[in-house]
Amino acid sequence: MIELGNMKLKKLQIIAVIIVFTILLHHCMNKPDIPASEVEQKVFQLVNEHRASIGFDELAWNENISEQCREHSKNMSTGIVPVGHSGFDERIKKLLGFISFSIAGENVAFVSGYSNPAVLAFNEWLNSEEHRVNLESDFNLAGVGVIRNNNGDYYITQIFIREKFVPQKNTGY
Repeated sequence: MIELGNMKLKKLQIIAVIIVFTILLHHCMNKPDIPASEVEQKVFQLVNEHRASIGFDELAWNENISEQCREHSKNMSTGIVPVGHSGFDERIKKLLGFISFSIAGENVAFVSGYSNPAVLAFNEWLNSEEHRVNLESDFNLAGVGVIRNNNGDYYITQIFIREKFVPQKNTGY
């Protein structure tokens, strides 16, 4: 009887291990279902928190910039352009119709299978010298565009702008 009890115990231990493994596997294989707009806001928040922590002014959100970012993220997600900065000059030229600026920068990211895509993208940018420059430069406007494809992958673009301040003309009054 004792031997039979030990076999039952081993069987239960094996079943428990299988259940835990199945749960972990399921968790690792499931891609997050975070709305793109939430990822956009989280990226923007993380960047501004970082800038404030090192003494920089926070960036102001600009919807025209975000629209260009979303378009680029969509183009990357559909394979029209590779993940990267292809077409950056064209995006910037389009923004000149809305904003007068002196300098611009861009960070992009592709995130697949990570539970918090905004945090991963931000951390990767922070740990990359080339991308960190954009996070820590004298920009004052930014936008973020995120597209989540049918596979649950996130394509993230952030454009940074240093707006030109044009002094108002003296009208004599």
